[in-house]
Amino acid sequence: MKTKQRSSKLEKPRRRCLFTNCFYIEPEGKAGGLALWWSDEVNVSILSASKTVIDSKIYVNGLGEWFCLFVYRCPSKEGRDVTWNLLASLRDNDNDA
Repeated sequence: MKTKQRSSKLEKPRRRCLFTNCFYIEPEGKAGGLALWWSDEVNVSILSASKTVIDSKIYVNGLGEWFCLFVYRCPSKEGRDVTWNLLASLRDNDNDA
């Protein structure tokens, strides 16, 4: 989720929702910020992260593993261009493997 909040402000609601694990991208001023929460039934490995993208590998016992990108679409055209370029580079890196 996009938060606009510092991670310290998100810990109480995270615990109240019974999520035991988290990953945060801190906002810059009052803009941005990302939060990813999950429970112990799911194993999440963060592969890389930026202000707009969290690249992860997820494993759920009995269901296998997969790669997942969590993307926040920036409202400015310049920000969207940066995000698209980042996504393209992640795709190109995946094709090299």
